Amino acid sequence: MLSLISCKSKKSDNAIIKELTEKFPQLAAADPENAYLLRRITTSNDHTQIALYKVSDSTNDEQQLFIIKNQAGQYYAFPFFSNTFSDYWNFQPCGAASNSKDTVDNFEREFNAFLNAMHPKKTEAFHLINEVMLSALHCRVLEKTDSIGFNSISRSYNDYLPDESDSSCYQRMRENWRSLSHELFTEKFVAKIAYWDKENGRVYLFDLTDISNKLPFYIKIRVFRQDCVLHVMTL
Repeated sequence: MLSLISCKSKKSDNAIIKELTEKFPQLAAADPENAYLLRRITTSNDHTQIALYKVSDSTNDEQQLFIIKNQAGQYYAFPFFSNTFSDYWNFQPCGAASNSKDTVDNFEREFNAFLNAMHPKKTEAFHLINEVMLSALHCRVLEKTDSIGFNSISRSYNDYLPDESDSSCYQRMRENWRSLSHELFTEKFVAKIAYWDKENGRVYLFDLTDISNKLPFYIKIRVFRQDCVLHVMTL
């Protein structure tokens, strides 16, 4: 089931957020009127607006969402859930934690739907991906020299997920690095790029091999979980 909000309209961001919560009931606990704008950027080449909002269904499991609008009046909105929603991220190779929450769709399909809704050419699609990942999310492109820092534990505090031991987290990160380095750092040219999102504890691997100027196109995206869950004990 593909749940999307894509229209040609001058709707306000609040109205779009309300529509999105109807499509994704996992966001229903959030009040659109209280959504907090984290950042809004405008692309230099085509003046597309990309807005990243934070909404909260609890104090320690905040959710985010994107609203993208172009000059033609078209817009697309999609959720940017926390790692609690492992079904949405389809974590690779085995990054899902128990007690995680399910969704009716996933990030790969939503991101592709957003790109196609903006009707970009091949080069414009690359630009949009970079704007979302680098400018809006403040990710960084994963490099071969990141092998040491990649294995550093980043603790997250989430009451919905169980505690994880340091050993299990280190093992997962080593497996993540092996998978990513095998895909990216080869002697042959590969049309792939990975974005390291330290703030949200994820890495997004984009496979651009099959992208073309003909719409609709579909980009394969694999997501790797990099956080390690810890519960804070209170007296």
